[in-house]
Amino acid sequence: MPRKIPTFVALILLLIVVGGFIIGFEQFTATVSVASGSVAPQQILISNISDTSFTISWFTQKDVTAFVRVQSESSNLTFYDDRDSGDMPKKYNTHSVTVKNLHPGTSYTAEMFTNGKSSEEKRTVTTSSRLGNNSDSLDPAYGSIIDETNAPVVDALVYLTLDGSQTLSTVTRPTGSWLIPLSLIRSLDGSSYLETQERFTEELRVISAGGVTSATTDTLNDSPVPAMALGKTYDFRKLQAKAKAKTAVLGEQVAATATTWTISLNQPADGANLSTNVPAVVGNGVPGKIVVITLGIKNPTINSVMVGADGIWRFTPTKSLNPGKYIVTMTSTDTLSKPVAITHTFSIFKSGTQVLGDATPSASLTPTTTITPMDASPSPTLALPSETPTPTSTLAGQPIPTTGNFAPLGILLIVSIVFLITGAAFIL
Repeated sequence: MPRKIPTFVALILLLIVVGGFIIGFEQFTATVSVASGSVAPQQILISNISDTSFTISWFTQKDVTAFVRVQSESSNLTFYDDRDSGDMPKKYNTHSVTVKNLHPGTSYTAEMFTNGKSSEEKRTVTTSSRLGNNSDSLDPAYGSIIDETNAPVVDALVYLTLDGSQTLSTVTRPTGSWLIPLSLIRSLDGSSYLETQERFTEELRVISAGGVTSATTDTLNDSPVPAMALGKTYDFRKLQAKAKAKTAVLGEQVAATATTWTISLNQPADGANLSTNVPAVVGNGVPGKIVVITLGIKNPTINSVMVGADGIWRFTPTKSLNPGKYIVTMTSTDTLSKPVAITHTFSIFKSGTQVLGDATPSASLTPTTTITPMDASPSPTLALPSETPTPTSTLAGQPIPTTGNFAPLGILLIVSIVFLITGAAFIL
């Protein structure tokens, strides 16, 4: 007579089999989900290639966490999204990861991961050779992206290319604004800085969950680029005449003052100890020039303001800063369009804590109208400028978000219970 398996042991074996079945099925459905395209990287693009870094960006139809693992002959490093804080990734459907601290002229293999799993997408990138300082640079390009209701579009990928240049990219901020510095833009092969001309044609392309938009403009009409609405395509080059007229008027004003314009960072003073969480950043510059302000150490923010007609620029953070040590760097150009950068360090003390040392002195600046920073929140009734060209067509092929993953766990649970009851009854 054959021996029966003890009931208790049989139940344990049955649970192990069902558990293994559930785990295997979940892994299978996850694999199917990646293959179906809901979290698979789409429209992958390499940009911002320099001698020490590059950016890899892509789009997914679903919000997922993402990171990039980079391998070379001597290293294996992991880099998170530019918007993530530390090693705590957040979920996005647009992804922009900047790989840093690399070696010039070296090949790296970048592998993209979504929701902690490899997407099986890899790209090989070779960093450029090291170059000296660029003595003849361009002003930064900036603008804003809006949707059909004139609301700002957040986390959109913005790509910019000049005639014969490499591709540069960034991500729109919570205000829908974007800024791309052009001071170190290289040629297409990265072997040299782009030779400056009076006018470059620029191609802009924007990708977001709500759609795409593109524009053709030039370096005379990119500071700022007029607001771009999703689903449209634009040509801003016909604004050139107006831009030249503004430049001529400003040049006459500058010449008439017969003043040597000073570029400086006056507030906060270098080494200042502050008690305010919203310190004013103030300095001098050439009227009409853009000042790019980088504030912070670990996760610095980048903003821009325009120098007023009196040679003064001002910026105030839109959010309160936490107590601690900070670095602020202002970058602008002088009257000969040569770049100038100034860096100060300062500290913010906790509320109620005595400030040690001298606080930032008040600068003796002539009062002037405050220049609104580029990332100031746009009005809810924001409309396209009157000189903005009429959109010519609606772009086809814009990404369409999909619904959530297939979740058959309820059915699987019922099947498992039935399987357990049937197996137990057979054993008993």
